[in-house]
Amino acid sequence: MLKILMLRHGMTEGNSKGQYIGVTDESILDSEKELLSGMDFGKPDAVYCSPLTRCLETASILFPENRLFKVPEFRECDFGRFEGKTYLDLQDDPVYKEWLESGVIIRFPEGESKSGFQERCVEGFDALVNTAMRLKQNYIVMIVHGGTIASILEKYGFPERIYYDWFVKNLEGYKVRLSPDAFLKGEDKKVIVDTFIQRKKGA
Repeated sequence: MLKILMLRHGMTEGNSKGQYIGVTDESILDSEKELLSGMDFGKPDAVYCSPLTRCLETASILFPENRLFKVPEFRECDFGRFEGKTYLDLQDDPVYKEWLESGVIIRFPEGESKSGFQERCVEGFDALVNTAMRLKQNYIVMIVHGGTIASILEKYGFPERIYYDWFVKNLEGYKVRLSPDAFLKGEDKKVIVDTFIQRKKGA
């Protein structure tokens, strides 16, 4: 059985303002670094990260003794024209209204589509499970984005939930497990969600 910690990175300035932060490469806040220093998730066999700075910083604080493996497929969605803007910034934008009315399924203008983003996240996860099985890893960590986690768990998570029901705040996530052999053979494509990791109150 492969155990996986899926954790969203620490909060950035853009996150704190409610901005759409996808490809923008921000650092995490100093207050988040202090909070991370008090978190302990044991010693994993490997740590896999989105290549964006906020994930690498979070991982390096949590797991200073581990080498960090970058997974390009785990980077956050490209929000295109909405990047760096808030709901209030966009509320009068007709393109934004059209995007909302579509159920947020059409492509972000000048950015990615939700379906394309989810597809690459799932492809990256499938490859990760294959690597973990090949290297005989039993406990691995993913430091990624909220959208990355939601994309993977909407596809494979058990019990089943829709995308937005899997969404987490900064420094929240899930402890999950799967049978890598059965998963890769397509016999049991389930990721069993055992524990929700909740952000510390007041943090």
